[in-house]
Amino acid sequence: MVPYDRHAWMKHVFTVRGSTLPLVAPRLIGFFVLSVATLLLDRRGHVHDIPPMVHAVLGTVLGLILAFRTNTAYDRFWEGRRAWGLMLNRSRDIARQASSLLKDPATVQRVGYLLAAFAHGTKRHLWKDPSTPELLTMFSETEAAALETAPGVPQRALLALTELFVQAKRDAKLSEFEFTLIDRNITELQDQFGVCQRIQRTPIPLAYVVFLRRFIIFYLATLPLALIEQVGWGTPFVMLLVSYALLGIEELGVQIEDPFEKSPSDINLQVISESIARDVADTLAEPKRTIAPAV
Repeated sequence: MVPYDRHAWMKHVFTVRGSTLPLVAPRLIGFFVLSVATLLLDRRGHVHDIPPMVHAVLGTVLGLILAFRTNTAYDRFWEGRRAWGLMLNRSRDIARQASSLLKDPATVQRVGYLLAAFAHGTKRHLWKDPSTPELLTMFSETEAAALETAPGVPQRALLALTELFVQAKRDAKLSEFEFTLIDRNITELQDQFGVCQRIQRTPIPLAYVVFLRRFIIFYLATLPLALIEQVGWGTPFVMLLVSYALLGIEELGVQIEDPFEKSPSDINLQVISESIARDVADTLAEPKRTIAPAV
């Protein structure tokens, strides 16, 4: 996601980066040329106008369909962001619990490494990257390779994390109740990883996408016939405006439908995963402080 100043109103009017304009520009040019050709054919009497009321009704229907499309896409975007927010919070909670309950510094450090591995591994998995280079900053080459074996770094990291706390319980370093609390957090990490996979692997149904795009093409291709009588030579420019509105909204839905890609409109997984690794490391490295009771 591209960071921006929400108050820089005029800057947003002229910005290109993060806009859907570069993506829909070829289609805009195509409809512009089509409107010019339709206008020339009309001037020579080869085509007939369409009553504007027809396109007014069709435009209302198309607007409702586009609104549903973008709302559905944004729901997926927000659900993905919530999933990563929960992963961040649960990772912090596990780090807090490990820092307070475990006495062995080496074990505590390994908890931090595995949480960071889960975050970076989830990021790389959603990016469809075959490897997780961040592992080499925390583990040996052999262990990093082991974490990258099927079913993947996120699941392997959580499995190793669970085994670590199970061993701590066996060694009487954790009570049954403490282990249960930690295991709930690990399960939550697993659940939110599954949420991200579900969002990415379940696109909008093809039938809906095909219908919407056919409707847009039909509407825009015939729109010049409804504009020529009243707008005349200004028809191509009105077509540019209407095409940009409809195609831009549709493309926006495409951009945020899968919020885990690397486009400017997607969730910045790099920042969140680094935040998880940093917060966990800071929590585990913080020296224990005894707070004096209130007098």
